[in-house]
Amino acid sequence: MANIEMIQALHGDCFILHCQKGKNKGTVVVDGGPNRNARNIVDKLDTLDKIDLMVVTHYDDDHIGGILKYIAKHKNDSDFPVKKMWVNCAFQVPVPESPNISFNQAYTLASELTDINKRLLSEGKETIEWEDPVVSLESYSLPYAGFTILSPTKDVKSLNDRNYQDSIANISSSHERQEKALNCSLEELAKIDTNIEPKSIQEIINESSIAFLIRTDTFSALMLGDSYPGQIVDSLLKLDTTKIISCMSIM
Repeated sequence: MANIEMIQALHGDCFILHCQKGKNKGTVVVDGGPNRNARNIVDKLDTLDKIDLMVVTHYDDDHIGGILKYIAKHKNDSDFPVKKMWVNCAFQVPVPESPNISFNQAYTLASELTDINKRLLSEGKETIEWEDPVVSLESYSLPYAGFTILSPTKDVKSLNDRNYQDSIANISSSHERQEKALNCSLEELAKIDTNIEPKSIQEIINESSIAFLIRTDTFSALMLGDSYPGQIVDSLLKLDTTKIISCMSIM
């Protein structure tokens, strides 16, 4: 049965989308919660026969932690359980000693996936699709669901890639901004100026989230990661929103 499962992920995100289009069924996993809750996330993902698409919206710990543990656990499986991934960190840059934990985790993920594909290729098996970048306004029609990407833009992804490659540290605290946002209405949040200063690395990591609209025969949903409202609205305005709004349940 096609449905959306919201998995307990402490302060993070983890969704399992059970999709169906016609007679075709597929399983999509979006994010994996923080490392602190990784065991529970991995146990839940292990109940799935296979994962057709795994999406890491961005590589903050509360989104990637459980994914890293799951991949590490299954790294040497004869048949790796994930067919395709959207991760937007396909480059190999030697930054394992970066003080930025998000960049470290992105590097770890890219390294693990590279190693897995080398092994699968040497064994004559199908490799994981993961290295192509995913950017806004691209559309994908997979057998079990249709996808329209809403974020990130090419410019934001490029800026985040450069920050990753430069391994810039010293991220300033954003607690004050977050506390203020908790007291805002949804209307006020939508009006917040999201212009980004070039050195605000954490904001760029968030704005580089992979956000998308998914459509199946039984549900449609927006999966937004930590993307910014302005970018989502801008992408939707560039699409045929009449059809989108008529069939969409917002998550």
